Amino acid sequence: MLIGIDEFTFTILLKHKCSALEWISIAEHIIMDFLKKTQLETVLQGSLQLVTTGKLQGYTTVYDLGVKDFYIALGYNPAHPRMGVCIRFSAKAWLLYRINFREIYAEDISLPVFMKRVKHGSENQIRLSRIDMTIDYFNYAIDLNEMYETLRDKNLVVCDDQGRSLIRTVNFYGKNQKIETIYLGSKNENSKGFMRIYNKKMEQIQHNGYRKQEAMACQEWIRFEAVYKGAYAHLISDTLLNIEMDEREFKCYIAQIVAQKYRFFNKENEDYTEYTADLLNVAEGKEYPKLYCESTRDNALNRNIEHLRKGSGLFPTMYKVQQLYGNDGLNRFWKYLFRYYKKQAWVGNGTLKELNLWLKKHEELKKIPLENNY
Repeated sequence: MLIGIDEFTFTILLKHKCSALEWISIAEHIIMDFLKKTQLETVLQGSLQLVTTGKLQGYTTVYDLGVKDFYIALGYNPAHPRMGVCIRFSAKAWLLYRINFREIYAEDISLPVFMKRVKHGSENQIRLSRIDMTIDYFNYAIDLNEMYETLRDKNLVVCDDQGRSLIRTVNFYGKNQKIETIYLGSKNENSKGFMRIYNKKMEQIQHNGYRKQEAMACQEWIRFEAVYKGAYAHLISDTLLNIEMDEREFKCYIAQIVAQKYRFFNKENEDYTEYTADLLNVAEGKEYPKLYCESTRDNALNRNIEHLRKGSGLFPTMYKVQQLYGNDGLNRFWKYLFRYYKKQAWVGNGTLKELNLWLKKHEELKKIPLENNY
């Protein structure tokens, strides 16, 4: 079993606001600083150049390292400073970066170390927007057709570390009556994550991949690839930047994160599958922060705040007050609302009982920053 990182994308976001006119030179400086800190051009043997195709979504000024057999891109949008500078590594780009870095500087570099290098000496925020974590199982006799059938028939259940079965969507891709990839969870744009399970050996051989020789040398190779986006990726960023971990500890962290959401339980045997049991063995050791944003109950506060912002009529009312009575009137109105809240004049029969039940149910929200809810 091998544990690692496939592709990842992160953004470098400004701590302070700037105008669109200032942003272009600031963005260019951020990119130059990134190149210097990471020695990217030296390590990946290329020179920064502007590209017109293969751009990052939403980023109109994009650079790469010239013609390469891997994908790497650095970009920004001149009109939108708040989007920051986006940097994306493909799986092959990251692998080659690590191999070449070791050969040139005689030291290993992991993703946590890499991100800390980028962050060092800067007030800017470094935040992952996507990261793919991989668990490769060699010669485990995992049959994807059988796996899909048992998932469909509920004989195999995917549960989280609390024993809850939260996966609602299971799809597959295949041909000639043979399943090649199973998808767990939604892949839509707003999804915080999903998992794909596929035949990595077949993929490498069919596409003449850069790990083809490795694929041909093994009997079976099934990859479990957990994709984390949005709020999940942001939380992973915080952990990688704020907690020291060596390569072994990083693999332990990956195992914990994947096992938090994806544990395969065989109902017939009333036990975890062999591959999940082995993953849990790797996950033992130091405990790292968990991901807390997936379940609908954890998003309840987020929905309440979103309703206040967009559906309650609060802001249109504030606008009317401001236009009629000015900023002073708006401040008096806001103080009136706060006094009304403090008096609990809004509390009806049974209201506090219901709210206390809600708070007990959502106690885990205390473990994440308030700002993650809006």
